[in-house]
Amino acid sequence: MGVGEDIRAAHEATQIERRLKSIAEASADRRITLVRQLHDHFVPRLVPKFLPQVTKLLSDDNPAVRHQAVLLLQHLFDLHPKGFAKASGPLAGLVQDTRMDNRTTALELLDKVARQEPKAVLPQLAKLVERLDNPQPGVQAPLLQLITDLGRRAPTAVAAQLAKQLGSRKPATVRNALALLEQVAEKQPAALARAAPRLVKLLGHRNSAIQKQAGLMLISAGAAGVAAVPRLLLRPLTARKVDPELRLHAILTAQPLAERDPGLFAPAVRHLAHDLGHQRWEIREQAALLLGIMGRKKMSLIKDAVPSLVHALNDGDDLVRTAAAKAMEEIKVSSLDYDALQKASAALESARGVLHSAQNFGVATGQADKLLADAEKAYGRGDYPKCMDYSTRAEDIAARAEKESDRVKAALTRAESTIQSVSHKGVSIAAAEALLAEAEKLLEKQRYKEAHEKAEQALLLSQQQAVESRPDIVLRGRVESPLVPDDWSVLSLELENIGGAVARQITLDFGDSFATRGQTLLHGMEATEKRTLEIEVYPKGKGLVPLTVDVVYHSFEGANFHQQKQDIVEVNDSTEFESRELFASAVGATVVPETQTSVVTRHFHIDCDNCGARLPSDFRICGKCGVRLRERVERSDTGYHCLECNSPLSLNQKFCGGCGSATPAKPEAPTSCRQCGGALEAGQKFCGGCGAPVILA
Repeated sequence: MGVGEDIRAAHEATQIERRLKSIAEASADRRITLVRQLHDHFVPRLVPKFLPQVTKLLSDDNPAVRHQAVLLLQHLFDLHPKGFAKASGPLAGLVQDTRMDNRTTALELLDKVARQEPKAVLPQLAKLVERLDNPQPGVQAPLLQLITDLGRRAPTAVAAQLAKQLGSRKPATVRNALALLEQVAEKQPAALARAAPRLVKLLGHRNSAIQKQAGLMLISAGAAGVAAVPRLLLRPLTARKVDPELRLHAILTAQPLAERDPGLFAPAVRHLAHDLGHQRWEIREQAALLLGIMGRKKMSLIKDAVPSLVHALNDGDDLVRTAAAKAMEEIKVSSLDYDALQKASAALESARGVLHSAQNFGVATGQADKLLADAEKAYGRGDYPKCMDYSTRAEDIAARAEKESDRVKAALTRAESTIQSVSHKGVSIAAAEALLAEAEKLLEKQRYKEAHEKAEQALLLSQQQAVESRPDIVLRGRVESPLVPDDWSVLSLELENIGGAVARQITLDFGDSFATRGQTLLHGMEATEKRTLEIEVYPKGKGLVPLTVDVVYHSFEGANFHQQKQDIVEVNDSTEFESRELFASAVGATVVPETQTSVVTRHFHIDCDNCGARLPSDFRICGKCGVRLRERVERSDTGYHCLECNSPLSLNQKFCGGCGSATPAKPEAPTSCRQCGGALEAGQKFCGGCGAPVILA
């Protein structure tokens, strides 16, 4: 390169820079003239320097200026064809230009760039394919030719770009991409490996033409040795939930490929057998044909599906029956073997179902599993009588084991529930739990009879412990001398707790017929404990008076009280009170008391501030220390009374009956208890929470 050329290049560069600056501020006509003048000032060595600035002229708002810019770029490409990758984007944008000669000229230049440097145009391929959906006049043919030429020069890269367009929601875009991919596949079928996943998805497309074209391309790719095609087809063939249309066309596509190598679709045999019972007859028909094609060369490949094919011979659709019969002919199974094969298959499936059910419930089926394995081996070698025998025996063993296991588990559940209930009452359950644990170990060893016996023993023992753990108070009493009317008599009472739990807050009530002096309230009695009480009784009535004692005691279960009440009644059969045994529970006693027991559960309790004893909420005096649990409320402090003489008044009185004074204003019923703060309803006279009387303000 001489000095003269350098001088000329510097001079021309100055002219180009001056005109490019003038273009930015000139009018449209002046811009057209300036762009034309640039043709005469460019030399090859100046093209890379000013190419970006010239490319910007393609975005001018005047179509004529854009046309002159494209012509200038063609001239620059002829001078220096390298480095036009950055100009491919703006040129691809001109494909949708409003002026036809701009569109055609831009495509011609893109075609030249693609021939010189194909990778420079590949990034614009997606945009060019989209232009095929709604092309402008004069664009369709050259655009298809451009993309086709690109596919011949760089088939793998073009196939990868076209594969992205297969996921478009526009059917026209998908059809154009498929047509271009087909031309690429003619040059290099292996290039479809990048597009195979998209092609498999298109088998479920709503457009039948797209489905068919995608299937044909997959078949050609599989025949060309693209290993990804059979592997991708197995996904819709073996999936549980798949679109029926996709499954149908996947089966149709797999049929030609299975003729070449049926082993590629061996994992789908079990699913194809299941498809023979599909709701759509087309899927049943094509699944039978595919199984026949696969079993033609190797019958053992589809042996597990033969029972389903035999069942399909009785299908309600003529085409399905014909396809099943054709498949049976292909795999050369005699019609004489149908009956035995069906029976063996049914017995084998039934045994599998029973064993699976038993195993789901945690039943050990070791022996039955061995028999089932023998049945499967017999079925595999065609020995159907032995297969049925082994299957029946395995099913019987598993069913019997499941039944016995259910029986033992039911007994264990009953025993465990009873033990937990007894445990909540504070009763010792160690012995029953030991029996229950032993029963569970026996169940694991499949010793069902012994396990059931142990579970029943645990249940009975816990029930017995629950009964024995309740308190039971027995009273024995005797008067030292005949009871004298209108006088106090001493009554000696012996109390014994013959139950298995502590009795608390024991109360003796002689009713309204007798006045009493002495201890009639006990804090508690341990099991087997005895107490002797000396109580003085005073008959209030005349003549024959029945002696009645109500024994009320409590037991704790968690935060609750269980109250037990015994009504013991003894009526003297003579005109005088005599010294005789009043209460007894021993065998051979002279008097058998009439006893009625009732149990009441109360959810509230109070604690004594003096000794800390826990007492029922309606107790007013502590049975342990004798301290009053709440202050005594005087009659004058409750209700509605006169302000002068403190006489009680009814709410409808206007004047006091004692002193004649006018009654005060009517009191309002309180809404909360003064004692415990509980809510009160209208008309209540006592608090439902603590039993305190309602005091009117």
